Amino acid sequence: MAATRNDGTVQYGSAVLAIGVITAGNPPTVGSTTNYVADNISISRPSKTIERTNEIDEPSGQVSYPGFVTGSATIQLATSSTLVPFHGKGFSLNSGFDPDNDADTDAEVFYIDSVEQPISKDAERKVNITFRKIV
Repeated sequence: MAATRNDGTVQYGSAVLAIGVITAGNPPTVGSTTNYVADNISISRPSKTIERTNEIDEPSGQVSYPGFVTGSATIQLATSSTLVPFHGKGFSLNSGFDPDNDADTDAEVFYIDSVEQPISKDAERKVNITFRKIV
């Protein structure tokens, strides 16, 4: 449903993830997909740091570099016949983040690495997934 009014172009809502089989390539692509509505998408872009100290443990240098990009989401199963996506399936997501700092925001490809199936009374059927960016 569209907003009645969006004052100031406020970003809101969920995202539709087209989850399917990942095809190798540069960049990898996702084909033969099923759409899932995803809520609570969270992407983590950590860094790693190597610290160097001298003989009395005083800091003398450091270097930081990007770590592995991981994330999580809750996806809704549309019907009783919608299959739960399994490990290794993937999706493309344009997060609006430019990790290469090259003035583009190309979609990134992620693969599912864990699936949780909570079941609760009087609730729609949703599945919690965690995912990792393909390196």
